[in-house]
Amino acid sequence: MGAHGSCSTLGEDIWESKIKSQGEVGVVFGVYSDVFGEGKRRILNQTRRTMVYFDRYVKPLLPNNGTILDAGIGPLARFSVEFAKRGFGVDGLDISKSTLAFAKKHAGPYGKTIQFVHGDMTKYISKHAYSLIFCFETFFHIPPPSWVSHYD
Repeated sequence: MGAHGSCSTLGEDIWESKIKSQGEVGVVFGVYSDVFGEGKRRILNQTRRTMVYFDRYVKPLLPNNGTILDAGIGPLARFSVEFAKRGFGVDGLDISKSTLAFAKKHAGPYGKTIQFVHGDMTKYISKHAYSLIFCFETFFHIPPPSWVSHYD
């Protein structure tokens, strides 16, 4: 993989498959959890609670013009959008090109200030330092090494 994080890996194959079978938001809401809007409410509440914590405990520690890496931006780009609303520069990294396309769509006008980066977070090398690396509910999506060795 190059310095910009381009990739074609087992992780990317898994995410592309999930997006195709579960849809752009099914991978976040859960396939069955959104029958009565439960998934969307849960995600919005989770995002709000996380950002309350961020605003209270993390944001005061960061420089005003800081840059945040959202490792595993996801199809909703929900935290990248919240960071951009607060004036931070944001790089949204994801292994799935489809996920990044959905993230751009869901970012709305904030998508103009978010850099969408295709790459594998386990191998990503940035050209600059970040004020914060944010990774929310992403690590359990990384295939274990034993899967990767069988894939190669």
